[in-house]
Amino acid sequence: MKFLRLALVLLSGLIFTQVLSAQDATVTETQIPENESVPEETAEIKDKKEIKSDENSGTLVITKEDIKKINANNIQDILNQIPGVSAGDSSVLLRGSSSVKVLLNGRPLNDPTSGHGGIKWGQVSLNNIEKIEIIKGGGSVVYGDNSSGGVIVITTTRGAELSGMVDLWVGNYETGKASADINTSMGDLNVQATGSYEQTEGYFRNHDTKKYRAGMRMSHLFSPKYSISPSFDYYGQEGGVIGTKSSPSYYSRKDYEFFSGGLIAKLDKVKSNFYINKGINNDTDSSKDKDTIIEVMKTGEELNSGLEINDYLNLSFGAGAEYISGKGTGTGLDYYGTRVDYGFDEEDEKNAFGFISNKTQLKALDLAISAGARAVYYSDYQNVINPEASVSFCKNWFGAKVNFAMSNNTPSFLQRFQATSYKDPNPELDMEKSINYAATVYLFPFKWINLTVSGFYNEIKDRITYVRNYNGTGNNRYENFGKVTYKGAEGSLKLAPVKFIQLNTAYSYMIAKDEETGLWMPCKAKHEVNSKLKISPVKNASVSLEIEYQSDVYTDSANTETAEAHTLFNGYTDYRIGAFILNFEIKNIADKEYLMSDGIEGYPRRWLLGVKYEF
Repeated sequence: MKFLRLALVLLSGLIFTQVLSAQDATVTETQIPENESVPEETAEIKDKKEIKSDENSGTLVITKEDIKKINANNIQDILNQIPGVSAGDSSVLLRGSSSVKVLLNGRPLNDPTSGHGGIKWGQVSLNNIEKIEIIKGGGSVVYGDNSSGGVIVITTTRGAELSGMVDLWVGNYETGKASADINTSMGDLNVQATGSYEQTEGYFRNHDTKKYRAGMRMSHLFSPKYSISPSFDYYGQEGGVIGTKSSPSYYSRKDYEFFSGGLIAKLDKVKSNFYINKGINNDTDSSKDKDTIIEVMKTGEELNSGLEINDYLNLSFGAGAEYISGKGTGTGLDYYGTRVDYGFDEEDEKNAFGFISNKTQLKALDLAISAGARAVYYSDYQNVINPEASVSFCKNWFGAKVNFAMSNNTPSFLQRFQATSYKDPNPELDMEKSINYAATVYLFPFKWINLTVSGFYNEIKDRITYVRNYNGTGNNRYENFGKVTYKGAEGSLKLAPVKFIQLNTAYSYMIAKDEETGLWMPCKAKHEVNSKLKISPVKNASVSLEIEYQSDVYTDSANTETAEAHTLFNGYTDYRIGAFILNFEIKNIADKEYLMSDGIEGYPRRWLLGVKYEF
């Protein structure tokens, strides 16, 4: 912490050297290389001109410029301002579903060692993101399984010449962050390097955390038709696991490491995407003399291309394969004090897939029709064919879209093979099957107002459910049974009546039920509201007030424990002086006591003060 404070003082002193040249300071514009282009189905919902040109596909895109306008120091704060999106430090939900595929430059980032496909958001640097695409309830044809909730695609920027930043933060509870990103181009070669370190003593007992990240990405454009882009990232996290307020875990610790590498190559009209990910999760609990490690590795290769013939035939197609292997080691004491082996010998899964989709444009009717299907062969599960279709309309100030998608969610190695002190493995665990329906209306009568309203219905069959005392054996394990539905509506309103005032409000209404029991699904709020008012009184400064509301939430599957409704107030300010940006944020201003939707005690008042230097 001392080195962070010292660095802040030094950087603050340097600010005054920039004052006289503040008017000449500029931010280098960047653009995405051709080999990182995204499918034509995506479109940015910003104003009627852009929606019209992209035929209103319905995918929400948050650009680099949008991120600059939002007072936030992590990607979770960005995502949580989108209706239907809920992101924590290690999770993300789209319309109530945690089965969300997250990709960074084509590589999946989901934790392969977790039981729910969680995502460690600390892997992602907010500073070099080019755009974030959010596909709710769709994307399974192009992006594959484990996406019944949807897909989040993150693309990083490609800089010109030399650019980068240094970012330093300090806060209460001995919290500190330091990160740096550098981006340089030498002719057709672009190189990016990034790294960060973060620590906190924690806001509760056994809540201390350390996070560290390092990565490198290169891109070489041989010509507009030929390019290659290798990349590598490392992420580590260690700290305590506090548990829920009703069942605290004062002696539980977790160390996590994630290695990720990829190689994207564009060969004329064919694009190759290779990746390899490895996650290592080490759980310890001194009260149970427990020390276990689970390792999972995923390797995949995909080839895709497209063929544009006319307005009626605009084809995208691809094929690939994925190999998954894992093993577990370790022992611990069970409920009766008996030492138990929690490991498992190496297991593997394989799958191969192919997909095709077509986009038809009926310009005379202002319609765009997309349809496609993905076929998957699994070594351990039933083979599937998942279709997806949508119809979009856009004219003048009005747009609409209806879409349908089928997908499947496969169980994790943790659920199938890893034993613990309270559960048995279930190697026969099968996949979930999901059906999504949605309809969306966009209204943008003026440039300063944008209204979006959506209705959705998501049905999951053969749901992977944690069952206590299964078959009367007294043991617990995951099984497939039942049907779950998520249905509701969501909306967003963006207002900018004058240049220096902006209001963004997101609202979500959802009914999440287990149709077999009639019980409400745990951790799913019926109402959620996020509203942020931003005022820019002078050219280089802004102040924001954010209000978060969440209704009552059941924190257990039996619907016996509840996290009561709560409202939180957060504040943000930033001020630019030349190449320096001063930031301050304070969350839970009223220091309100509350429970989060998973039963974990909510964070108290906390603040962060930061300095960013861009070059």
